[in-house]
Amino acid sequence: LSGANLEEAVLHRVNLRKANLAGADLSGANLNRANLTFANIQNATLANAMLWQVDAARSDFSGADLTYAYMGRARLTLANFEGANLNQIDLGEARLNDAILLNATLNDAYLHLAVLYRANMRGVVAERATFTRAGLRDADLNGAILRNADLVQADLSGADLTNTDFRSAFLLSAILYDAIQEGTIFTGALMPDNTIAQ
Repeated sequence: LSGANLEEAVLHRVNLRKANLAGADLSGANLNRANLTFANIQNATLANAMLWQVDAARSDFSGADLTYAYMGRARLTLANFEGANLNQIDLGEARLNDAILLNATLNDAYLHLAVLYRANMRGVVAERATFTRAGLRDADLNGAILRNADLVQADLSGADLTNTDFRSAFLLSAILYDAIQEGTIFTGALMPDNTIAQ
């Protein structure tokens, strides 16, 4: 299926375990509840695709375009999204434990209640993204850009926030216990104690 044109295909509940979908066009496809575990989805186009409750643990989405994709409640443990375009994606309540999001873009993305424990988010650009009540414990956000992001009640305990840019972000009631904060930029951010950082 590498490079295949599967635009708007209906693949609801289909078993695509270990499938090679590298470079495939799955724009607007319905992959709700599909099994994509261990799949190769590198550089594929999944813009506007429906992936609700998809199981894509250990899959490789590196370089893929998931703009406006819907991945609510997806299982994405150990999945690789390195360099992927996740702008305006819906990852609400998704499980991304130990996932790799190195240098991915998540501008205007929705990750309410998402779980990203120990996720590698180095160099992520997530301006205006929503991480309300998200679990980011022990996540690596070194050099990430989260300007104007909403992290109200997010759990960032133990996270590496070295050189992370939180300018004008909303961190009200966020948990920063044991987080590494070397070179972290909070200018104009609404801090956990309801003060505005200088």
